[in-house]
Amino acid sequence: MTQTNTWKEYCQYALQNGSALLGDSSLDYPEYSKSLSWLMRIRVGGWSSCSRLARIGILDEQWKTRCPCCLSNVPETLSHLLCECTRWGPKRLVIFGPMAMLLTKIPAIFDGSCYSLLGGRFVATTSLEEDSNGISVEEMQEKKALDESIHRWWTTGEFTYQACTRSTLVALELDNGSSQCGFRTDLPGFILVGQFLEAVMGIRMSIIDNLRRFSLDSDDVNNTTTSRRPEGYGEAIGIA
Repeated sequence: MTQTNTWKEYCQYALQNGSALLGDSSLDYPEYSKSLSWLMRIRVGGWSSCSRLARIGILDEQWKTRCPCCLSNVPETLSHLLCECTRWGPKRLVIFGPMAMLLTKIPAIFDGSCYSLLGGRFVATTSLEEDSNGISVEEMQEKKALDESIHRWWTTGEFTYQACTRSTLVALELDNGSSQCGFRTDLPGFILVGQFLEAVMGIRMSIIDNLRRFSLDSDDVNNTTTSRRPEGYGEAIGIA
């Protein structure tokens, strides 16, 4: 994201609503200060996706449309990093516990957005009275209900299915009986998101650094395809 887009999205998804909570939490949860610093950094756009690094020439062009962490043929976005990248699946399961499965569904339900996991709101500036990008009022109401549940988990650690409609439960691959229950994680969601970022971002940055070195050392790297990798490629990203 460029700085202009970062500010636009910060306002559009009401990320400022979580600022006061995070400010107080640095005192309430001093043992998680590093995790919280990662969360606050990501909230204000303090990171560059691999697709952006490829666009500006820091990484090879193939990484515009491919994630170097899991090697899937999708660009690395924040939603992919937080919710979908299979390389981080085990860490996601350990850190988020019962919330881990639901996280993988969030990008599809919220049209690629994961701002609910950063303290924002998917429907913060969208009127439920009008059609928005082809989304019906009923669909927006369903998204709003799930958005509220995720925000409650983010602030308190408690997630309930009570507000979820039948179609939302199907999208989440939950049975109808789940609508009357929920779960609670050991810590509020914002702490867990910060812990996840702390756990993966250092490894991710090492992967990027190794790819940059590998690119400089290999004359064939620009010809890399999904079916052929130059010698040493696996070692460069830590999957050999």
